[in-house]
Amino acid sequence: MKKLLKNLRQNHADKVRFAIVGFANTALDFLILNLLVFAFGMNDILANAIAVAAAMIFSFVLNKKYTFKSNGKNYLREVILFFVCTSITAFGLQSLIIFLLTQIHTNLPEFIWLNFIKCVAVGAGMIVNFLTYKYIVFKKPAG
Repeated sequence: MKKLLKNLRQNHADKVRFAIVGFANTALDFLILNLLVFAFGMNDILANAIAVAAAMIFSFVLNKKYTFKSNGKNYLREVILFFVCTSITAFGLQSLIIFLLTQIHTNLPEFIWLNFIKCVAVGAGMIVNFLTYKYIVFKKPAG
């Protein structure tokens, strides 16, 4: 059992940290989305874009320092790559999923349906984001 836990810590610590950051980031994203849509009556797509933008800034700081412990010397490179990669998944992929799934009419209350759709969109984005952050944005130097 100790060997298994040690193996998990050594080989999957970044995934656990990513999940923790992702949970906090997603909570912030959902909070902003729901406030804008249900408290202020904003359009779903516009509200999602604003929520995602705020969550992206939060995500960059935590993923750089905590998840991937990046001490990269080229901060500008990391910022640009992070926002390009995250923009593609957060604005592109999430908005596409939200747009497509909101076209489906259900008997569910709008609050439940929108948040379910957002969960699907976030799940798809998390997979793509982890891979791009690990292998592109915060890639460890060879050697």
